[in-house]
Amino acid sequence: MWNYEKRLQYPINIKNCNPTLAAMIISQYGGLYFIKVYNIKIKMKVVIAMRNFKVNGTKVSIVNRCTNGMEINSLNQKYDIMIFNAAYNAWTRLCSCMTLAEGKEIAAERIEAMQQLAIMV
Repeated sequence: MWNYEKRLQYPINIKNCNPTLAAMIISQYGGLYFIKVYNIKIKMKVVIAMRNFKVNGTKVSIVNRCTNGMEINSLNQKYDIMIFNAAYNAWTRLCSCMTLAEGKEIAAERIEAMQQLAIMV
């Protein structure tokens, strides 16, 4: 029913062919599926690390907005900036932004202003 063809995506030159050693190395890492998943997890950790940070001791997170297929523009922005409110023990929305760098700048400015006005953050 199925015809399996072994093809590589790009040509390689193998000088010493040792299938048992190759099978053992791949099995140590959980196979090819594990290698793909591991690469994705590493990339996700980098993205998550960039989006969570602290400003003057306040936890800040930049999250994707659910735009429901609407156009992303200045009125419907891409990211929400959330701060952790210790009084409510929950995340509350601070504002929206278009880029991650812009979000970090806005978060720093607004949290510093809130702390100067003695608003509970």
